[in-house]
Parts: sequence; C-alpha cells; structure tokens
Amino acid sequence: MTFRKLPAGVQDILPSECRILNEIRRKLSALFEANGYEPVLSAAVDYYDTYSQIKSGLPEERMFKFTDGDGKLLVLRPDATLSISRIAATKLERETARLYYFANKWDAQNAGGLKSREIIQAGVERLGESGAFSPSTARGRRGSRIPSSRSDTSVTSKGFWRRAARRRRRKSAPASTQRTV
Repeated sequence: MTFRKLPAGVQDILPSECRILNEIRRKLSALFEANGYEPVLSAAVDYYDTYSQIKSGLPEERMFKFTDGDGKLLVLRPDATLSISRIAATKLERETARLYYFANKWDAQNAGGLKSREIIQAGVERLGESGAFSPSTARGRRGSRIPSSRSDTSVTSKGFWRRAARRRRRKSAPASTQRTV
C-alpha cells in the first residue's frame, strides 16, 4: 500500500520535532531581526529557465522538474538565494536589502551527503551592499553578529534530528543520569 509510505528522501515532521523546529525558527527570527533583517517567503515553484541559465548553478539532473498547464517547464526551488535575489530585484523598490528566510529547497539526487531530498533551510541575504564588512555587520541591539555577506543554516535530518533526539533522551532520563554542559 503506497499511501502509507513516502518517496525516498522526504519525511513528515511529527509534533515533537515540529515544536523544536518552530522554537529554532523563533530564535533565529529574533536574531535576524535584531540585526536589521526583514522576513520574506519565496514561491516553492519557479521557472526552470531561472536556474538553468546560471553558469555555476545546480546541475539539471538534481532539479525536480515538471510542466504547468501551458507546457512551461517548472522546478521545485533548488536554491533559496536565487529566489530571494529575484524578489529583491523585481519587487523591492530600494537599492539595498537585508532579508531572511525559512524555506524548503529540493535536491533530486540527495547530493552533498544528505539523506533528505527536501531540505529545510534558514538563511540571510544582504543585497546591494559592498562586502562582508559593510555597515550591516555592525553589532545588533543584543550584541549578536551575523559576520559574513551570506550565512545559510540548513536544518537537515543528518544533524538537526540527531541533536533533537539527544535532547529528548536527556529530558526523559532520570535526574541522576543527566549530564550538565
């Protein structure tokens, strides 16, 4: 019965993991906003041509491709940076932008040593500023710092879910066996 299974490389996120993921998003949002970044959400589906014309872009065979009703070739978002850049270039009416996002991206071949083909990603994009040491890297209200011109944090099953499982085990362990860090 295939309705009980998911395709290889994708997963459901159950309530306990979802709560942890939402807490991480809340903390990251607070950090990003304290440093002057604004939230955006890009469409999960885009035109194939947007990604195929990039010289050092993702290889075609790693993109999930399909056609729409008009026969145009579409892809599930294979990269968040290009989507955010498209938003800034076509929809924002200003020279510079500091944007952050939480988005899923898809990789049809499970590349990069990841088990998942659907990757939950958080990131920031500084657009239109000159270099990693431009004024936007100045310390935020809380003294935190986002030092580079682009910082991505991918939340994947490989690291995130292992840490979440460790936290659950620690919470359920008797007080005498819990470690302090």
